[in-house]
Amino acid sequence: MKSITLACFSCFTSLIFQASAEPAKNEFPMVIEGVKCSVKAYRATAPIVLEPLVDKNSFPKSQIIIAIMLSNSDISSYMTDEELFKITGVKLDKEAVEKGRAGMKKMYEATGPAAADNPWKGMKYVLENGFVVESEKGKFLVYQLSTLGMKDTTGKSYGSIKNVAGTWVIGGEKDEDGKKFQGTMVQHVPAEFSKLHQASSIEALPFEDLLK
Repeated sequence: MKSITLACFSCFTSLIFQASAEPAKNEFPMVIEGVKCSVKAYRATAPIVLEPLVDKNSFPKSQIIIAIMLSNSDISSYMTDEELFKITGVKLDKEAVEKGRAGMKKMYEATGPAAADNPWKGMKYVLENGFVVESEKGKFLVYQLSTLGMKDTTGKSYGSIKNVAGTWVIGGEKDEDGKKFQGTMVQHVPAEFSKLHQASSIEALPFEDLLK
């Protein structure tokens, strides 16, 4: 009986070691511009539709969604200067902030139902995939948007935001090496995931998990 118990314990220990040694099915390593990175993949289980022309009565609660929409909608119209400063990571003067708000508002009014007929009328974004990239450079989220509802679909577009002290902020790295790292990351991470996913060696967690 003792030998059977020891054998079972040894087998159980071996299984635990094997399980802990295997990488998670939703994570994969990458080297980006010489920097070792760990990438965790997320995919929306249901369409996450983002309106370029924001309805002030349905302002998003998720800080990640707000940060993504700041570059892809007129959401800045409904944000205070302090909220904008926090998510952009820079303090701009009042004139520059108002000019930015007005520019985004004018650009995305072309997507609204009351807009004159144009290729962007009715356009919406669908947030599909997200990739949390962690390295010595920090923690980033690379996200994928697809267009929906417009006359001429332009396909997919990608962007990135960075986690700074618990807040997801827009904008890029300041130095040349950082900019190159971020550009390569946005370009190659989704392609690497697509390759691994087609080979059935990687799965994705629900993107909704990031929005809690």
